[in-house]
Amino acid sequence: MVLLSFNNPDSPEHIRSGKQTQAIRPFTSERAKEFLNNETLHLWFRSRRPDRFRIGNAKRSEVLIVRLFEKEARILNEDKELCSDTLAKRDGFESYNDLYMWFCRRYCDLKEKTWLVVRWDAETFVPAEEIMVACPKCHGTGINSDGTTCALCNGYKQIHVEHATEYARDFRVKPGAMS
Repeated sequence: MVLLSFNNPDSPEHIRSGKQTQAIRPFTSERAKEFLNNETLHLWFRSRRPDRFRIGNAKRSEVLIVRLFEKEARILNEDKELCSDTLAKRDGFESYNDLYMWFCRRYCDLKEKTWLVVRWDAETFVPAEEIMVACPKCHGTGINSDGTTCALCNGYKQIHVEHATEYARDFRVKPGAMS
């Protein structure tokens, strides 16, 4: 599990609509390994603040290591071209210049900084209200009707449904139902 937190007030709607399908974070080798070894991205708004909320989950599709320059961005870990405007638009910006100026204001000098670009495909996004938390077989009791331990959740009362499996689509949880 990898958590991505967003602070821009527009991000939740941009993510839900499919306008934003990536996040750019400062590079560390530990963070890169974490993203490369985990497919599920847990997307949250302001995850460390009292007003936090879960936006949803998505399946990671790509992890790029990039450098941001004034006129363009360049990929360091793959031998392919990167359209700087596409990079900006997938992050919810109107243009690469807007993205570059935002990063300059937030992080100051970008000349020596390396960035991770974590991408997901919009069709893999599952809104928070559709993510299953209670087991659909035992309904969160951990015990089947015959008194045996539930084989689906293995007695843990919850299952981790990733990327809209048939359970997530068949057994939607209404917002607040599990509170």
